[in-house]
Amino acid sequence: DYIAASANNYAYCAAVEKLCGLEIPRRAAVIRMILLELNRIASHLLWLATHALDIGAMSVFLYCFREREYVLDLIEKYCGARLTHSSMRIGGVMLDLPENYLEEMLAFCDKFPNDL
Repeated sequence: DYIAASANNYAYCAAVEKLCGLEIPRRAAVIRMILLELNRIASHLLWLATHALDIGAMSVFLYCFREREYVLDLIEKYCGARLTHSSMRIGGVMLDLPENYLEEMLAFCDKFPNDL
């Protein structure tokens, strides 16, 4: 999936870590999981938006892209890039979560089902 940079980063890091017998800190594993899930959501929203457009559902396309923008904003807030980020490192992640990040992510999780 060319939209999900985190998945590609994770695959490489996980392979090297396994080969070297490295165990990453729990917090780094949780941050990785958050980034992977946000990327997965953004990827699925892109698929649903383009599929909806193909069948003439313009409103669904617009709703999906609105929500995808919010997801990409969350990713950008973490690492500074929206699509081509490289936030995972062998042995962990490049940095900790920014201040108030979890609150913003949870706010998204609360509103997302109703907004889509």
